[in-house]
Amino acid sequence: MFFDLKNNTQTEYLKITQSKRLGNGIFQRNDIFIDKSELLLFRNAIDKVIDYLKLKTVSQNESYPSESHSIEVRRKENGYAYERWDEEADALLGRLFNEGHSIHELSEMFERSVGAIRSRLKVIGKL
Repeated sequence: MFFDLKNNTQTEYLKITQSKRLGNGIFQRNDIFIDKSELLLFRNAIDKVIDYLKLKTVSQNESYPSESHSIEVRRKENGYAYERWDEEADALLGRLFNEGHSIHELSEMFERSVGAIRSRLKVIGKL
């Protein structure tokens, strides 16, 4: 998601762009334009959503979780997140992919994220 403050001869506005990969190198791009006169209304609406969803925001005096904390959290979801791949795992991954296992199945088998599996398949020349 990208946020750009734009200025043309008539007005200033915020442009929010979201790109989503659909597959095969195809992306879907969605843009939202918010006029300067509507920014405070937009901010209030976002604040209400954050409150409703009980999301914890980071104040200016706080910082985001450290990278090690982030890795710990990711390893709870995917046991081998950020672990090095070895030749044996590469060979097994390639063989299972060739046998027709989906990336989601491989993700569960290897306890790694879908993105990690896809990335490794590219590295070993399978995608």
